[in-house]
Amino acid sequence: MFFIRMILVVGLFFNSTFVLAVENEKLFNLLDFDELVELSKTAEPAEELQKELDFVLNNPVLDNTIAPKDIKLNNNAILGDFIRVGTWNIARGRNLDLIKLIFTNPDEFYSKIKGKNLKEIKEQVEILKNLDILLINEADIGMPRTGYKNIPEELAKILGFNYAFGTEFVEVDPTHLGIEKNVWSEERVLFPNGEYVVDGAKYKGLHGNVILSRFPLKNIRIIRLTNYYDWFKHEKDKVVEVEYLRRKAADFIFNEAIFREIRRGSRIALLADVEVPGVEEPLTVISVHLENRTLPESRYKQMKELLEKIKDIKNPIVLGGDLNTTTRDGRPTTIKRELKKKITDPHFVGRQVIHALVPYALIVSAGQTTLDIARKHNNPTVLNVPVVSPNKERRLFHIIKSMKFEGGGRFDYGGQKYRAVKGHDGPLSNSNQRANLKGFVSTYNFDRDWYLGRFKLDWIFVKPCACKVVEDEDVLGRFAPFYARTLHDLNHSLCPPVSDHAPITVDLPIAPPNKKEVKIRKKELKKLEEKAKSTPR
Repeated sequence: MFFIRMILVVGLFFNSTFVLAVENEKLFNLLDFDELVELSKTAEPAEELQKELDFVLNNPVLDNTIAPKDIKLNNNAILGDFIRVGTWNIARGRNLDLIKLIFTNPDEFYSKIKGKNLKEIKEQVEILKNLDILLINEADIGMPRTGYKNIPEELAKILGFNYAFGTEFVEVDPTHLGIEKNVWSEERVLFPNGEYVVDGAKYKGLHGNVILSRFPLKNIRIIRLTNYYDWFKHEKDKVVEVEYLRRKAADFIFNEAIFREIRRGSRIALLADVEVPGVEEPLTVISVHLENRTLPESRYKQMKELLEKIKDIKNPIVLGGDLNTTTRDGRPTTIKRELKKKITDPHFVGRQVIHALVPYALIVSAGQTTLDIARKHNNPTVLNVPVVSPNKERRLFHIIKSMKFEGGGRFDYGGQKYRAVKGHDGPLSNSNQRANLKGFVSTYNFDRDWYLGRFKLDWIFVKPCACKVVEDEDVLGRFAPFYARTLHDLNHSLCPPVSDHAPITVDLPIAPPNKKEVKIRKKELKKLEEKAKSTPR
């Protein structure tokens, strides 16, 4: 314990946006069960306990001992050598056993699937199995709901990857701790017969972001984002009647329970530099999770804050994660807030003026609402049309598109047909798969979605290498994104699905081919395939 206290002092001395990684056990065991119970009760813990909490929240852990040393890059006839990066919100890791089957025994996984397109699912399994880097949101350590497992470490061992973990929240809800029952608790669903008993010795209460990599991870750091929803104070507040009805409606319409979660911490970005074989400069990867229980304006501010803190990174960058881009206000509702929200919303006021002045405007309004939902469905990047069809998530994407890094380079916001899966192109299709007709392939579905319960929440943004200045637009920078995919069929091949979010991936070539080169390579590949078919066996 004395050594842990010394580590704590050193960690707090360096406590800032960027902090040193610490050994796993020293962080995982710092807060004991009695201290977690105390953290569930008081907004202002004693000084020593607050220091321990701050240490857990601000120091990442790292394990570079799991992945083998002799790793070869992915390679195919079109892209040459490339790395594949994915991001996945795994919903705490509750279905870790299914994820393990996907990677280690896919045939057993396929045996569980009934009445689905197995060909497409098998293709998506192979895509997932060939990942080099996986960014994870919502991973538990020492939580009863996930069997007290260390989800990041177990995932790393399943994949044979190194890993880094950053604590987003310390879970101190009294129902999680087993000292209280609550109608809106997650335990009500997970343990319907009331057989919930907590093992205090195993309870760690950690929940956060992970970076998994075949390659060595260096320079691990956490950026804590401004807290626009106080998960301790606001979740402790009494659920008033309007919010009670809203939660019941969500439960009925979408079969989606809205749980109370009393926690300490805030949303984070977890950063690491990845040493890719044969590449001089490292690739910086960022696993980020923006707030869901807040306004789109607050998510915009969180993204703006993150971009400001990474603007001086000269390396190529992959930024991925659950941005919660619902286009909606996800805060718990009160009558006072609902009234204030309407009165202070210029779009709402503008619509009321139109209704007052224009005959039959109320009839038009119903159609307008339907069109508004359809316009933004699976595409929170669409233009903001004030009053008529506001999209308050638009600003978040605008700052990503306009971001200029101090060392040169920008995020690839483009959408070239030859770099897109199935040719579905459009803005951001180089790094995020677009749908057949409009918008993007959804990454989040409610259990009972009725079309409205589908969202594009998870994103990947890539800043390719800007180390060489070239005038030829046909020359792409190293790690320019290709073939973005949303593995929706795989994730939803079972009921319930593997996670409530689908994994997404993108391929980053070391020497990206241009349009002409892709065309030539595809022709050559087709000739080889035809020759192989015609050759007698």
